[in-house]
Parts: sequence; structure tokens; C-alpha cells
Amino acid sequence: MAGITSEELLKTYTKCVNFAAIKHRNQRRLDTEQTPYVNHPIGVAYILTAEAGVTNLEVLQAAILHDTVEDTETTFEEIETHFGATVRSLVQERHDC
Repeated sequence: MAGITSEELLKTYTKCVNFAAIKHRNQRRLDTEQTPYVNHPIGVAYILTAEAGVTNLEVLQAAILHDTVEDTETTFEEIETHFGATVRSLVQERHDC
């Protein structure tokens, strides 16, 4: 994403987090606290950045969206419409595993 400003990066990233939060809004983790499910994909993105040094925006978006198709009514087409073909492909790769 050459040429993109920090402001645009932040806006794109938070749009993705918001999308996942809306899609997972009624889901809870199976832990004793029944934390919101969206904490899981956000945590995956955090691990990728903090522990693996991943800085690629599309990879981080795919991490945040990785369960939306599997666990919600979201389609791959919807992901592509909102986040582009690369993010769709990455989410689809994970989904096909």
C-alpha cells in the first residue's frame, strides 16, 4: 500500500475492526467470562504485529476478518467489496484450510 498516509492506514484498520465487531456483535467466547468473540480476531492481529512483526495491512485485515465468513452471514463477496480482492483471497485461503 505504497503512498498511503498514516491517517488512511488507521482509518482502514479501524473500519475493519468495526466491521468485524458488528458482524460478531452477538457472539461470545466460550471462556468463563464469555468475552465478546471479536476479541479473538483482534488478538490474532495483535499477535501478528507484536510477536511476528507483521506490518502488512491486508494480512492484518484478513486476521481480523478470518472468522466472519465461517461464523456470521458475511460472504466473501462482501469482504471483497469492503476490503478488496487481496483481503478476500487471504480470508478465503484461511477458510479453505
